[in-house]
Amino acid sequence: MRPVAGAVLGVVGDRFGRRNLLVFTILIMGFATTAIGLLPGHSQWGALATFLLLFFRVLQGIGASGEFMGAATFVIEHSPKRYRGLAMGLIQLGTGLCYPAAFGLALALIHFGGQDWFNEGGWRILFLISAPLTLVALYIRRHLDETPVFREMKSRNLLSKSPLREVVMSHGNRMIAAFLFMLVFGVNGAQLLFYFPNRVGELAGESGRWIALSCMVVYAVSIPMWGYLLDRISRSSARMIYCIGGLVLPVPCHMMILGGNLYAITFAYLLLAILVGLAFAIVYVTLVEIIPASVRFTGTALVDNTLKAVVVGPAVLVSLILVRETGSNMAPAYYATVLGVLSLAAALWINRIQKNEIRQGVGQLAVANA
Repeated sequence: MRPVAGAVLGVVGDRFGRRNLLVFTILIMGFATTAIGLLPGHSQWGALATFLLLFFRVLQGIGASGEFMGAATFVIEHSPKRYRGLAMGLIQLGTGLCYPAAFGLALALIHFGGQDWFNEGGWRILFLISAPLTLVALYIRRHLDETPVFREMKSRNLLSKSPLREVVMSHGNRMIAAFLFMLVFGVNGAQLLFYFPNRVGELAGESGRWIALSCMVVYAVSIPMWGYLLDRISRSSARMIYCIGGLVLPVPCHMMILGGNLYAITFAYLLLAILVGLAFAIVYVTLVEIIPASVRFTGTALVDNTLKAVVVGPAVLVSLILVRETGSNMAPAYYATVLGVLSLAAALWINRIQKNEIRQGVGQLAVANA
């Protein structure tokens, strides 16, 4: 649902405002997540429970399709250019902390209640916590101002009448470049957050799970640190640093993790966590800045949600299939490296797009409407 819903909600955000859409997305996400926590199981409601679970998951996908890039667009358009990296890093800190928070809370619930209690219903606590969080977020968002960029476009009658058609027909090259640039981020992020926690748990037991949790915290905290650095170096340099890291680090880090030594696992996991922290900082700044403001919500939502549907979502499954079909536990690392080559080429492409605009006198005003 995410690419389709992202296109629809993106158009709404570009036509009617960023703030209003963010209120809608938090409502639908909070409702769906809380409903899953309250939903009776198959033994009580039979096939209806299964259908409703799928329905609420679809609603979560719709909410997420507008939430992530809506928040990124909202914050970037409120931030002075010299603080954009830090601003993006701070909102990504919230995203980053949600993974260790959920993982850590699940471990704590299992530790105190037992695995059987958790499986029988303790897991619902993870979903029900969203209810009070939704109310807090809703209160905050209802009291926010619309972005200065959107207000100016509206006052000058510069809003796009057909954002989807305009972004595809006029800025398709930017969207393709941004999508390819995000490939290695997508697979490395998914492996760090969803593949390796179980893998190191298998290799190192309970110690491995706590290593994974600790490294997730490091990853989250590193995002605003990288964002702060982004405001002091060029975007092109940051993109190249990340893409080269995405090419060089996966293979040796996988080797160290698969070796089973706790110190090696910790060191490799930390390296990957810091790399993905950089990704969260530079990838979304690049995506928001490369799409013009009049179609920014539509373009960024399409790229981000398509990536999450075709790369991030299936990444763990693809990794497991590659291991099974090749017989090599290193296959996921080679998969990440191949995507890294495409991302490096895309980073060079993006650098050239922006250099050409500056040379033509268009510069960042057209790219980011700053």
